[in-house]
Amino acid sequence: MKLRKRTAALVRRTAATVLALWLLTPAGCRSDGEGIFEADVSRGERATLEEIAAGWRVIPLATPDTVRPIGEVQTMKCCDGRIFLQEQRTRRILAFEEGRFTGELARAGRGPEEYGEIGTFTYDAVHDRILLFDRNTRTLKGYARTTGRLEQSLTLDFYVAALEQVAGSRFLALRETSAPGNDDAVALLLDLHDGSVAARLPLTPVQSNLLTDMAITREGEGSLLLALPGAENRIYRVDSTGFTLLARVGFGRAGAERRFWEGRCDDPFYLAEWLESGAPAAIAPSYCQLRDGRMLLWYVSRYGSAREARPGLSLLLADTTAQRAVAELVIEGVEGTIQPFCAAEGRYFTLIHPGDITDAGRSPLAAELAAAAARNSDADNPLLVVFKL
Repeated sequence: MKLRKRTAALVRRTAATVLALWLLTPAGCRSDGEGIFEADVSRGERATLEEIAAGWRVIPLATPDTVRPIGEVQTMKCCDGRIFLQEQRTRRILAFEEGRFTGELARAGRGPEEYGEIGTFTYDAVHDRILLFDRNTRTLKGYARTTGRLEQSLTLDFYVAALEQVAGSRFLALRETSAPGNDDAVALLLDLHDGSVAARLPLTPVQSNLLTDMAITREGEGSLLLALPGAENRIYRVDSTGFTLLARVGFGRAGAERRFWEGRCDDPFYLAEWLESGAPAAIAPSYCQLRDGRMLLWYVSRYGSAREARPGLSLLLADTTAQRAVAELVIEGVEGTIQPFCAAEGRYFTLIHPGDITDAGRSPLAAELAAAAARNSDADNPLLVVFKL
C-alpha cells in the first residue's frame, strides 16, 4: 500500500508542485553525484505561462463521429511525435498526431487478448505498439497501434509502476515492492526480447513509497532522465547500458530535510505533523530536462485532501547567483494552475478544457485557446498545449 493512500484521511493540505530550473555544466554532472544544489522554495510569487515560456502551441484534439469524445484523462504519453491519452473510466487509450486522431485501443475485459486494470503503459516506437502492464494478470501486453491486435505478451513475477522505452527491446521499468514492508523495489533496465535484466538500480523505502509520484522524461533517442526523491533528490540518465548519476538536489529545512525524511515515514501521524509545520515542500521530482547547459525539474508534493485534482504549482528559476520562486503558474483568463501531463525533448504537454476558459480577453493565450476551441469539431474535447521554458 502506498504511503499517500495510508495517510489520505490525515492530510488536509493542498498539493503543491515546483518547477526548478538551474544552470548545470557538463563538468558538474559527475557519476559520484558530488556537489548538492541547494534550492530555496520557501517564498513564491504568481506568474503567467506567457511570461516564462519560450514558446507554445495550441492544438485542438478532434475525434471522428464514430468515436466517443475524450473523457477524463488519467495519463498522457508523448513519443515520436505522437500523443497517447489514457482515459480513467473506460481504460481506453487514444492516439493523436498533430491533433489528428489516429486510432484507439479499447480492449478492456477478461478475454485472453484483452486487458484488465492498466498499471502503466508506453509506446513502443520500434514495433509501433502500445505496450501496457495488466495488473490483473501481471502481464506486459503489446498491441499494434493501427489494428489493436495483441502481438506480444510477457508474464512477470512482479508489479510494474512505470514503463518507458529506452532503445530497441530495452525498457526502463520501475518494479514495486513484492509485499508491504519489503524493501525490494528497484528500477530495472528490462529487455523484453527475452525478459532478462540488463541493469538495476535499487530504490530506498522512501523512493518506493513515492513510486506513483515519479515521472520519466525522454531526453532524446535512446536516453531517458529519471529523478528520484529522498533526503536528497538524485537525477539519473538511463540509456541502453544502464544508469548514470548526473546531479543531486537538496532543499534544506524548506524541503527534503524536514521531519518526514528523518526515518519516521512509517507513522502517518508524523506526516500530518510535518505538513502542519509549514507549507508543502518540494519532495518528489519529475519531468527532468537537460537543455543548453541547464537542468529543469518539475517538483510535486502530492499529499493533500484533493490528491486527484491538479496540484498547485511553484516555480524556481535559479542560476549560480540568484533564485526566483513562483507560487502559482497560470494563464490569465483560464481557471486553475498549469500542470504538465508529460514532458519530452525540451517540451511540456498539458491539457486545457474549453470550460476552464473564463475570459478570452484577459490574455493573448486565452484568446488563442478560445479560438482553437471554437474551431474544434468536438467542443467538449480538451485542447493540447505544448510549451517550452
